[in-house]
Amino acid sequence: VRLVGKIALDETRTKAITAWVPGRIERLFVDYTGIEVRAGDHMVELYSPELITAQAEFLQSIQSAQGLAGSSELVANSIRQTLQAAREKLALLGLTEKQIADIETAGKPLDRLTIYAPMGGIVIDKKATEGTYVKTGTPIYTIADLSKLWVLMDAYESDLVWIQYGQAVEFSTPSLPGQVFSGRVSFISPVLNDQTRSVKVRAVLDNTESKLKPNMLVSAFVKTPVTEQGPAMAIDLVGKWICPMHGQIVKDAAGACDICGMDLVAAESLGLTKEMNSMLPLVVPASAALITGRALDKAVVYVQVEGADKPTFV
Repeated sequence: VRLVGKIALDETRTKAITAWVPGRIERLFVDYTGIEVRAGDHMVELYSPELITAQAEFLQSIQSAQGLAGSSELVANSIRQTLQAAREKLALLGLTEKQIADIETAGKPLDRLTIYAPMGGIVIDKKATEGTYVKTGTPIYTIADLSKLWVLMDAYESDLVWIQYGQAVEFSTPSLPGQVFSGRVSFISPVLNDQTRSVKVRAVLDNTESKLKPNMLVSAFVKTPVTEQGPAMAIDLVGKWICPMHGQIVKDAAGACDICGMDLVAAESLGLTKEMNSMLPLVVPASAALITGRALDKAVVYVQVEGADKPTFV
């Protein structure tokens, strides 16, 4: 079955960098889109009066904890709990453990909060400029990991019977002639597009060499064995175990999904027959039929007899 589609971002590998506290953006270390960043790279420097107040409360709690000598157990426990709450508040406001430790060592608040990249990838969107005042949750950047991509394909409703969850798919793109890429079907939309009479089929594609880019057009094809009973299970799924949520996770034995931790299920539970020994049906290509009759409403097909001494057709 041949399909067409295009490459898209893997939504599960896209993250937004947002303001953890209200304040003013003092500096953007990444000032245009398209830059590749690594996890832990500094991205934004933010000035926030609210954060300075929270740091002051933390330092005050530290001073109180240092003067516990001679205090009752009740008072001591209360001060320790206040210190722990102040420490957790700073973490919730976006400070790392190292930043909190630096504040504790220096004994004074940080003037600026540095926001770091939560993951490595490409900055695909920049929504703020230096000097902008932001609120809690205001988006600043969007980062996408392009080492894995989605291929979104359109399958006509008549072709759906040949497409299986977890099935291997091969792709090619005009941008890279002569190269073939492979992936697995990870999602088949439960909804049919009434305008195009097609269904979206999604596959996950490895892109560790960064050859492929989002929005490239692709041509794809899948191969499904055929028996007398109809479509059979794809050969590469026979005897395998697959994740019900992530079709790209296929293993030789039962276990847990590497992505979500769900228990793998037997591929046979997908409902397709794995019987490959039954007689194959006769499949006649459309180009093999000789159209005849006055109204061109009849067709003749010649089939070669196997094992005959000389070429024999019926």
